[in-house]
Amino acid sequence: MITARIDQISEDIVETIHEPLLVLDSDLKVILANRSFIDSFKVARKKTLGNFIYDLGNKQWYIPKLRELLEDILPEKATFDNYEVEHDFATIGRRTMLLNARQIQRGMGKDRIILLAIEDITAHKQADQALQESEAKFRNLFQNHSAAKLIINPDTGNIVEANRSAERFYGWSVDQLKEMRIQDINTLSGEQVKAEMEKAMLLKRTYFEFRHRLSDGSFKEVGVYSGKVDINGKALLHSIIHDTSERKRTEEQKDRLVSDLQKALSEVKTLQGLIPICASCKKIRDDKGYWNQIESYIQDRSDAEFSHAICPECAKKLYPDMDIFDDNGEVTED
Repeated sequence: MITARIDQISEDIVETIHEPLLVLDSDLKVILANRSFIDSFKVARKKTLGNFIYDLGNKQWYIPKLRELLEDILPEKATFDNYEVEHDFATIGRRTMLLNARQIQRGMGKDRIILLAIEDITAHKQADQALQESEAKFRNLFQNHSAAKLIINPDTGNIVEANRSAERFYGWSVDQLKEMRIQDINTLSGEQVKAEMEKAMLLKRTYFEFRHRLSDGSFKEVGVYSGKVDINGKALLHSIIHDTSERKRTEEQKDRLVSDLQKALSEVKTLQGLIPICASCKKIRDDKGYWNQIESYIQDRSDAEFSHAICPECAKKLYPDMDIFDDNGEVTED
């Protein structure tokens, strides 16, 4: 009953997560899949639960990189974050995804649960690729794109160009932004900002998570896709900024889920294996050869507690002269 209650609570929490989320057991079989996963990847729920993750939708999830992460990295690290993979799905075509995973132990044993979150970044990657193919198209898409975009001089941090979405997001006008440096917005130190820009220029990283300052003095958690572009012979950084506040809240929900599950599972005690019980008196023999009352045996090995009463059949046998129960088995009021 306790495990069933925990599973129901876990399922309810998982369903509140906005991004696609899977819960896997230690054999990489799907325990839970939230609605966002079902809708995003067009997988039937009844064909998902209980199946090996690589068998979902006619083995459409057989992704070599995913196998490497789940089978090789997780046992060593317990987590992995922002691993980017691409895969061709039969139902939805080629997708680019960011994978994040957490694993927790179940109870005192070595069994584990794996929480696998999937973020579809295909649109961001496609937009970035399209922008790099043509400077003319780049200019048009840059100015009219719904995401906040900045063009930054990596040598100085000066904002060379900003689009209208950046104006709406930060609260400064495009002209004001072009008078600023990225160091005026990013809460990292100047040295840290320069180091991150160097990583982007050298293609060591393309995705970053920062805290940015807005014109009203407030702050936003942002995810930044940043890459090198050549404009008029000058190597600059093209950055796409999107608000990750909701994602951060989702991650906090997932962390709370991990904590709640870990706490709940640590409190669950179960009786397993073959239990020798006397066919007559119902005493149980322990591993030292002693015979124990069933109440004592169970209380010592679980969180269960007993209260004592007497059933109607035993009442008639032991107290035949007393009408303790009526004909319906209810306790009499006398």
